[in-house]
Amino acid sequence: MRFVDLIGTTVGDRYKLNSLIGRGGVSAIFEGVDIEDGKKIAVKVMTDAKGDTINRQRFEREAQLVSRMDHPNICRIYHYWHDDEDVPYMAMELIEGKTLATLTEDYEPLDFDRAIAITQDICLGLDYAHKMGVVHRDLKPENIMIQNCDSPEETVKILDFGLAKNPRDTSMEKLTQTGWVPGTPGFMSPEQIMGKELDGRSDLYSLACVLYLMVTGKEVFEHKNPMEVMRRHAKDTPLLDPALPAGLLPFFTIALEKSPEKRFENAGEFSRGIAAATRL
Repeated sequence: MRFVDLIGTTVGDRYKLNSLIGRGGVSAIFEGVDIEDGKKIAVKVMTDAKGDTINRQRFEREAQLVSRMDHPNICRIYHYWHDDEDVPYMAMELIEGKTLATLTEDYEPLDFDRAIAITQDICLGLDYAHKMGVVHRDLKPENIMIQNCDSPEETVKILDFGLAKNPRDTSMEKLTQTGWVPGTPGFMSPEQIMGKELDGRSDLYSLACVLYLMVTGKEVFEHKNPMEVMRRHAKDTPLLDPALPAGLLPFFTIALEKSPEKRFENAGEFSRGIAAATRL
């Protein structure tokens, strides 16, 4: 498929594609419009739907899980379908803004109050997802979009649930039985690295790593070798930046515990922990 050929066409019988706005390893994303109501949308399409069975299953799993969700801090999926050649598509909420990865790419700390506000919004989205039985499994700056960036209406959106899993759904097991561990080394929980069963506390460990990057400009563990980063997350106690505000030192000690049982139990407790730490 030549994706440039899709520009100007209507897919799914209602979505006109106006421009290509992004392309990754397994999918392309177009900006378009819903011709039924005139609303701007994004349309995601698989780049190799026939030859990539595993990523196709993940693409479809994301559509199935996220289409059930309706929360202001989670990017919505409106419609999922296959075309006549069995290529999968999904129509999504169009989010205009910047990823958190873009805001932190220079490894400079964000404004402290802004970092806390972003984290609290992520907590709200994760709390909703976890109560729906969904663990994200790849929470990182690239998967957090800041809509209406640098304005009073700034809103956080969690993206890309392609690695997400419902712990009660065994249909995803075949996607992770090849020895491959899903996730991104700098933001993976110890139990994720060791291939253990995950619940929402794994996402909260990842969120603590994201918050640490925002407030210090550094990752919790830094090394040029991703395998060494993973080993440190699994085994080493982090040396927290002494320049952290005093209230955040005990917060991160809990949030980055190796054992999930010793961390904050859920996103609500994590959020309250941040609030208490910032009051100090």
